[in-house]
Amino acid sequence: MRAGIKLRWAWVACVLAEATASAHEPWGSELGQSDAEQPERYQTLNKGRLPDLIPLTVGASTDTTTVGGQVSFHSIVQNPFIRPNDTTGFSAVDASATFYLGTPSQPVLKLSKTSPGVTIAAGNSHTLVIGWNVPSTFMPGNYGFYVFADADDTVAERDETNNVLIAATTLTLLPQPPGAVTAAQTTPKQERKVLVQFARSPSSGVARYIVHRGGVAIAKLPPCRASCAYVDTVEEDGTYEYSARAVAINQKAEFVSNASSSASVAVSAM
Repeated sequence: MRAGIKLRWAWVACVLAEATASAHEPWGSELGQSDAEQPERYQTLNKGRLPDLIPLTVGASTDTTTVGGQVSFHSIVQNPFIRPNDTTGFSAVDASATFYLGTPSQPVLKLSKTSPGVTIAAGNSHTLVIGWNVPSTFMPGNYGFYVFADADDTVAERDETNNVLIAATTLTLLPQPPGAVTAAQTTPKQERKVLVQFARSPSSGVARYIVHRGGVAIAKLPPCRASCAYVDTVEEDGTYEYSARAVAINQKAEFVSNASSSASVAVSAM
C-alpha cells in the first residue's frame, strides 16, 4: 500500500515539475523552437502591439510659385486600428513627417521635418505641415515631391514599408522677373525711338529676356550682366507701356517669369 502511495506522489511531483518548467519557457518552446529562435518569434508577435503611420495624402499650397517665394506642404498621416477587428490599437508618440523634392529613388532636396512631434491615437489621423522659403538662387523648373512619415524611425511601427507617399502633381518654380522697367523717348524725337531698360533677374538658369510693348512680345534679348537695354521704334505718336520677362531653361524646358513692373512713356514726333 505504501509503495503505491509513493509511486503516486512521485508521478504528481513529476507532472508539477514539467508544468513549472513549461511556464518558464520562452514563447514558442511548445513548438520545438530552439532558444536562439525565441527572440525572433517574440518580435514577430510583439509587432502587432505597435502603432502604424501611413500618409494618406500629400500636397502643396500651390502648383506654381516664383523662386524667392514661399510654399507650404501638407500631409494627412493616419495611425489605423489593428486589423482584422479594427477596434483596438496603440498610440504613435512623437510622430512626424519629412518632405522632399524629387522622388524616393532620386531625391533632389530634403525640405524639412515637421516639429514638434505629435501623438496620434489609434484610429486617428493628423495633418502635418511645413513651410519652405524657396531660395532666390534655386533652379527654376518642375519638381516632384513626396512625404516620408517617421523618416528617422523615431516611432517603432508594425509595418515600416508604408511610410512614403509620392504626390500626384508637381511643383513649378518660375524665375524671378527682371527689375523695374524704365522707358524714355530718345532724340531726335522725329524718329519715335524709345530706350527701354531694366535690371537683370537674379534667378539661376536665365537664358534670355523678352521685352513687351502693350502686352505683346516685341524683342528677345540675351542675358545681361547688370542691366539690359533695348531701343524700340514706334510708328505713331501715343502712350506706350513696356515690361519684361525672364526665361530660364532647365532640362530643355522653358520657364517664363511673371512680368516685371511696367513703365509708360508718351511718344511724340514733335
